[in-house]
Amino acid sequence: MSSSSFYKIIIDISNTGYAVVKSIYDSDGAACDFEVLEVNGNFERILSLVSITGRTLSQIFAEREEICDWREFFRHSLQKGNYNLAQHFFPSLNIWCEITAKKLQDDRVVVVIKDISKLVRSINEKKSKQDELTFLNEHDRLTGLKNRKYIEEKIKQFETSGVSDLSLVIMDINGLKVINDAFGHDAGDRALKRVSSVIKRVYKDGIAARMGDDEFVILLPGYTCEDTAKVVRKAAQAISNENIGGINISVSCGWSAKDCGQSIMSALKKAEDFMNTHKLSEKQSARHNIINVIIKTLYEKSQREEIHSKRVAELCGRIGEALGLSPEESEQLRTAGLMHDIGKIAVSDETLNKAGGLTESEWRAIRRHPETGYKILSSVKDYLPLAEEVAQHHERWDGKGYPVGLKGEDIKYRARIIAIADAYDSMTYDRPYRNAMSKAQALSEVISNAGKQFDPHIARVFVEKVLNENWDIGNLIQA
Repeated sequence: MSSSSFYKIIIDISNTGYAVVKSIYDSDGAACDFEVLEVNGNFERILSLVSITGRTLSQIFAEREEICDWREFFRHSLQKGNYNLAQHFFPSLNIWCEITAKKLQDDRVVVVIKDISKLVRSINEKKSKQDELTFLNEHDRLTGLKNRKYIEEKIKQFETSGVSDLSLVIMDINGLKVINDAFGHDAGDRALKRVSSVIKRVYKDGIAARMGDDEFVILLPGYTCEDTAKVVRKAAQAISNENIGGINISVSCGWSAKDCGQSIMSALKKAEDFMNTHKLSEKQSARHNIINVIIKTLYEKSQREEIHSKRVAELCGRIGEALGLSPEESEQLRTAGLMHDIGKIAVSDETLNKAGGLTESEWRAIRRHPETGYKILSSVKDYLPLAEEVAQHHERWDGKGYPVGLKGEDIKYRARIIAIADAYDSMTYDRPYRNAMSKAQALSEVISNAGKQFDPHIARVFVEKVLNENWDIGNLIQA
């Protein structure tokens, strides 16, 4: 066996392709094409070619874009004697190859090619994973902004280098928790992404980071306090134009410029103090607006809920007057009645309007609405007294209610009033899953459940002074 035959066998075994080509010259003596003199099966397999011996590159690659690549390979080999490409990508074949070419005698060139796609992709995947880990180590996964760890390291670097011209901005999204409670965390995430998008656009010269749930910090090297004030106002205006579920997003901001000799952390504290002086009123205003949107959205989801809530509010006011509450207390009671089902904003339209019986999961979603209502209303100082009453309006006098199972006078007084108004209205009007009871049937239910579901004193006042009925009529109806 000749040495050349031996090497060819070795090349075949190693899944390497080889070909020998001869240059063809034009009238000016320039190599214009190459003829394939010899080729092995691996070469043709790797490049998806068939029976190319005796054909020229122009014939083989007539309609394939890599003809230019091969011409350059061979021309370089003729000029330099050797030519090597550690990695070359052929887009039409979606493969990576290692190519080595060597000039032989008589203007021939031998080329050896190996498919290294698996190796390259493995390396690229490892690099991609490493790049991803590096990115996640420095960035907030949700927003793509830098994270707390990165910004704290950057502040240390600035402190060490003694940077002087630096302004800082701190920003909070107003009412993000209310958005999460009412519309779900997907809505809250969309709000965070919208705010982050504005930050990236407006603070493009700065270093921005998400520090916590709703808090952002931006470092602005080279900015004066006046420059910073302008860009803060621009960002706040842009953010206020962003809308999630009918709610215009708002932010509270503070900023300061680092004074000579002042630490960056103390400048950041100054910015935070500045924000906090305005934040309380801004957040309360934003939350008021969010609650108004929640109520509007709930009523749009179900007109029945709107009409029911207004009737319950009216009944609550009348019960309050019958119990001798002051006009102010009766008005607060009406407001609590109007908002008693605000937590149903988190219940799906399908469940709210379902005609048949509820599944266990749907029933659990319904039973959560008092707690959701509490979370929403307790976020606003003005509504805090109503929040507990809304949370307890499905508790029972006998302790068998929900969500906590409170009993008797442990239940807020106004919550006990709402419970009767809510139950009576629900009984006397059609529901998707049942027809309305008659007034007499509903009256009997209230009387028979006094001391069980309802506060017995409030139940009697409701029957006798609001409905103007005889308490004993319930026993007559049952009989």
